[in-house]
Amino acid sequence: MQIGTISLLLGLALMPPAAAFLSPMRALPLFIVFLILVPTGTALPLSGLDVAGQSTDAATRAGAGDGAQQTFRGIMSIVGPVGATLVFATLGHGVPFLIAAAIVAVAGCSPSASVQQRRWWRQPPENR
Repeated sequence: MQIGTISLLLGLALMPPAAAFLSPMRALPLFIVFLILVPTGTALPLSGLDVAGQSTDAATRAGAGDGAQQTFRGIMSIVGPVGATLVFATLGHGVPFLIAAAIVAVAGCSPSASVQQRRWWRQPPENR
């Protein structure tokens, strides 16, 4: 899960400086690399988050926890792009990426993320 978070953070944080400080011909290859890092960093943690959420819930509440997680993921897939569009239009083209990188950094460094990961590794193999 940490590799995905780091990949997402690097992709989001490095896109704006490359576009701002380099010529378009030099920035384009870097921008493509950073664009590859973002979906990779988004996809890697998703299965880990599903497993972490289900392993902490009781067997009777696993469906409710999964449903709540999917609901918040769906809501944010609507609110996130709309908010990023407003920030893009008012503050500039690189600011939404920097805000997203800051959110990923805070979420990746949160105590709950590291506690969930440690709990998963401590479980016996039959519970994984």
